[in-house]
Amino acid sequence: MSDKNRKTSGDRIFRLSRRKALKGLAAGVGAMALPGKDASAAFWESFFQKNFREMSKSEMRDVVTRLEKEYSTRYGKPVKVRTSPPMEGVLYGYGLDLSRCIGCRRCVYGCVNENNQSRDPQI
Repeated sequence: MSDKNRKTSGDRIFRLSRRKALKGLAAGVGAMALPGKDASAAFWESFFQKNFREMSKSEMRDVVTRLEKEYSTRYGKPVKVRTSPPMEGVLYGYGLDLSRCIGCRRCVYGCVNENNQSRDPQI
C-alpha cells in the first residue's frame, strides 16, 4: 500500500448531516439563552415559579418574601406585597368600539398603564 492511499488519524473526514447541524444549532441557542453563572437563586426561583393559584400557602409566603426583598432593593424603600383575594361581587369589564379603531394602539398603552404592566406595548 502506498503512502498516498494510507489514512492517518489526522486525515479523518468529518461528515455533518443536516440533523446533526440543527441539533448543534439548537443546543447552542439554548445555551446562550440561559443566564450565566452570575445569575442569582432568586432569578431561578422566579423563572421556575408555579402559577400563583396553584401554590401552597408556604410557597406563596416564600414568593411574597422574595418579591418584597427584590422591590425594596430595586426602589430603595421598604415595600409590602399583599396577596389580597378578589373582592366579592366585583366584576370588571372593558368595552372597545372597533368601528372607531384607527390603529394608533392608544388602547394598548392605556391598558398597560392601568394594569401596571412593565412590558413594552410596542411588542
